[in-house]
Amino acid sequence: MKKVLLASAALLALGTAAQAAEPVKLSIGGYATEFAGYAGNKDSAIFTAAETTSSAADHKVSFDTQDDVNINFVGSTKLDNGISVGVEVDTFGSQRLDSRTNSSGNTDVKRSFVTVGSAFGTAIVGEREDALYIVHNSAPDVGAAGLQDGAWFQFVADPAYHKTFNATTTSRYDDRGNKISYVTPSFYGLAAAASYAPDIGKNTAGGHTTVQSSSDTNGNNIAANNSTTSTQGHGLVNGTDFGTGDVYGAGLAYANTFSGVSIKADAGMAQANIANLRLYQSGLQVSYAGFTVGGSLLNRNVDSKATLGTQGTQGLGTEAAAYAGQSWDAGVAYANGPYAISLGYFHDTTKKAEGTTGHVGYAADSTQVYALGAKYILGPGVALQESIDYVDYKTHSTNSGDSNKGVLAITAIRVDF
Repeated sequence: MKKVLLASAALLALGTAAQAAEPVKLSIGGYATEFAGYAGNKDSAIFTAAETTSSAADHKVSFDTQDDVNINFVGSTKLDNGISVGVEVDTFGSQRLDSRTNSSGNTDVKRSFVTVGSAFGTAIVGEREDALYIVHNSAPDVGAAGLQDGAWFQFVADPAYHKTFNATTTSRYDDRGNKISYVTPSFYGLAAAASYAPDIGKNTAGGHTTVQSSSDTNGNNIAANNSTTSTQGHGLVNGTDFGTGDVYGAGLAYANTFSGVSIKADAGMAQANIANLRLYQSGLQVSYAGFTVGGSLLNRNVDSKATLGTQGTQGLGTEAAAYAGQSWDAGVAYANGPYAISLGYFHDTTKKAEGTTGHVGYAADSTQVYALGAKYILGPGVALQESIDYVDYKTHSTNSGDSNKGVLAITAIRVDF
């Protein structure tokens, strides 16, 4: 009995030590960005499998307005034992019923996770991008349309049967599905990061800052070439067509300043036990006297002998279904007071398999974006952004409607709150 009382007293003392001075109180933040401008698309391009070239008329040069709105609920507290606990829920504040290329409804929650931090680092549990994405560096960009995480494909549209890769889509492997991540404290500028998701075959992820491109639903017709029973849309990396599996990844990040020169770098790898998908990433940014140069590389490798989940398909079909390929970007930016300007380039090559007449079996589609951006800070939390981009989608096909290119010129006002 005495031991029971002692144990109870110890648990009570531990619980008391972990008490916070007051409960967590949520604050509201987020941003609202409204886009307006012109975009041109090739007259012969088609954007759904059922279209004919004549139905591309509404994708010719035209004026368009779109938006990107997020409302975030954030709170944190520090326990008496020194451990910090935080919570964040990010939601879409827009109905997202935009014209032309963006017609999806509100997908509600974008992220929802809890953080637990101490002198030994921070653990992140819930719906959040993986740790490698969190610490990643890429080409600097100040424009409205962005680069690797940009909104350019919502203006110059991705055509049907063309596969493109965008860093915020599920083609990375699971987007923002439930996972556990950990980031160590920085030691002389060096930190480590790791993530583990126990089952990426069943999670549907938490949404996107930009809608998935048409290639994610129309451009992945594996069935015709692989004799499976699937239909178009088969083979998303986080889809049940792959069965179930886990994913883990780890990497290093570095950030430091020497004599006015700021250096940020990262390198890491992730292994998904679905289609044996392995990702390698690296990024670098160097800044001095207002100038920043940088770039990033992301390889998505799939073993040619890998099996496509329960479908039993081998080789090239698996590579295509798992978005095997490579993305990279490079750019330079200059900022002086409230003004900033940037010039960047993004290139992606993504494997695909098509059975439609005119397509070259297993091949690779490419996406190129040349981006000129500008930004002016109007006041605290308010910025005006401009983008003039040239976007070129190329596909291995004899059908002229399966490629597209065009110029966009858009203005955006962003309000952070």
